Amino acid sequence: MAISLLFFLSTYLRQQLVLTSAAARKQDLVALYSNHPDLRRHTRVYRSKRRIVHKLWMCVVGLSIVTPSLAAIAALGLLTACVSFCILDESA
Repeated sequence: MAISLLFFLSTYLRQQLVLTSAAARKQDLVALYSNHPDLRRHTRVYRSKRRIVHKLWMCVVGLSIVTPSLAAIAALGLLTACVSFCILDESA
């Protein structure tokens, strides 16, 4: 009876230790990669910035269709690319 109780307790404690260490490792990984771009893409702030950039690009596409000048399209594209990068950049 005592041996089976000790075996049960050792098995139970070993499982708890494994679960606790796995949870701790997961928290360490989240803390380590919390600034990773894949995790930033899912934040509400980043999604709102992406919506702004998407609307900006749609306006530029509309202007490019209305203004068929190659120089104007190139200038608008370069300007919009720079502005989009400035809006979405979170490295600072």
